[in-house]
Amino acid sequence: MQKRSYLLGLFHLSVDFLSLAPLALALSSGSPIREGTLEASFLYLAYLAFAFLFQAPLGALMDHRGNGDGRKAASFSLGFLLLGALIVFLPRGLASFLPTGDWPLALASFLGAVVLGAGNALFHVGAGRHLLLLGAGPDHLGAFISFGSIAVYLTSFSFLGLAGGPILVLLLYVLFLILGLSLALWLLIGGGRKIEVRNSPLESASFSGIPEELLYFALFLLLSVFLRGFIGGYKESSSDLLYLVAMAGVFLGKLLGGYLVRLLGSLSLLVLMGASYVLGLTLPSGGGMAGAFLLSLATNLPMGLTLSLSGRAFGKGKEGFAFGILSTMLGLGTGLGAFLAPLGTDARLTAGLMGLNILFLFLSLLFIGRGRLVELFPRWERKPRPSKAGEEVSDVRS
Repeated sequence: MQKRSYLLGLFHLSVDFLSLAPLALALSSGSPIREGTLEASFLYLAYLAFAFLFQAPLGALMDHRGNGDGRKAASFSLGFLLLGALIVFLPRGLASFLPTGDWPLALASFLGAVVLGAGNALFHVGAGRHLLLLGAGPDHLGAFISFGSIAVYLTSFSFLGLAGGPILVLLLYVLFLILGLSLALWLLIGGGRKIEVRNSPLESASFSGIPEELLYFALFLLLSVFLRGFIGGYKESSSDLLYLVAMAGVFLGKLLGGYLVRLLGSLSLLVLMGASYVLGLTLPSGGGMAGAFLLSLATNLPMGLTLSLSGRAFGKGKEGFAFGILSTMLGLGTGLGAFLAPLGTDARLTAGLMGLNILFLFLSLLFIGRGRLVELFPRWERKPRPSKAGEEVSDVRS
């Protein structure tokens, strides 16, 4: 499972890079849509709308059809990404031979962004559904999802500035295209044995399955994810190094958070998350790079946990929707946060939203782990006593 989650993580890196690089390169090479303009913001909003908001209905459709385990959908996403890149770049190549106005190039950029976003959504839901069908835990899901943040940084204008232009991005595009095609073939041809579908978590003792409790759990979890997107959307700073440090916090938070849940438990992760928030907000002079790292780290620590909770709560046969609905809520929060820029504008507002994020996640944990403290604090689990002759073995849990 661990090997598969890391391979899918590398595939995730390739897919996100191939999704975003055409837009970044188009805006940096004489595009009628200039970086930093309102048009450029709408271009990325068009991408985000299809990359994130599209995932919940797409996941529900995959679950309804019930064909396959998501591997084909993840592999076929590359076709959308190549088509989207062609739509973005082809009019620019033809413009040197058949000069036209700016509007065809702008229209091609928006259409390409839609296709690229749809391909990105197809991969995420397919690969996420595949992992949830395998019974992936927060550590596996965190490892899978973390690598996308590397692609976000490598396609940012901060990286373009450090790289000295688009040439390095073009070379990376070719490398990630080769890597993506290789992993897509592995997923289609050598993806392993037939999936053994896990039992529904709603049938286990860790969740009662009462519809009202499921409703409250889903509400609190989705609100937490929405706020995480809202407060965690760091805009590219005027300092390229500051943005790099913040994105390092995003990557490490997603990667390490799931392992910390396994090691320390869910509530311990929330305590660590809150401590990182408080330290990041109270550092003198705005915290600088240390503050940016701590805030981005704390915001992303529960990523693997929330994905795992969603898969367990919605249960058997709803894996695609369970993964997609969290991405949709994260996309809604990120889209609003990108415009309102809560971080760095009002410390009291930011602190309040971060506190609500932790509160909603805590409330969701109360429902998912009711009656089983071992789910919240793994080290509280009591091992069964060795049985004596004629005695039954008792399995007592806190």
